[in-house]
Amino acid sequence: MDRCWEGLKPEQIARFFADGAMQQLHYEYSQRLDFASLLGRLKSSSYCPNQDSPHYIPLVNELLALFDRHAKDGHIDFDYATQLFVGPVNR
Repeated sequence: MDRCWEGLKPEQIARFFADGAMQQLHYEYSQRLDFASLLGRLKSSSYCPNQDSPHYIPLVNELLALFDRHAKDGHIDFDYATQLFVGPVNR
């Protein structure tokens, strides 16, 4: 991968590790979600407005529109890509 967390390049992240010695691992995962599960996933995010917020219903309506547009057989695939950097850290 060319870019990492917050747009940093791997060589920039390597500075956090002793002698730049790090191993970079990449994992992919996918969740198959129906709308109720997708909504639950959204509500578990810290940036989701509370249900009593005036922004909550419009957000849910937009999420439903997106879901309806992209769902296949009543589900969407919610894909994750995780990068892990392992090594001895600089002290």
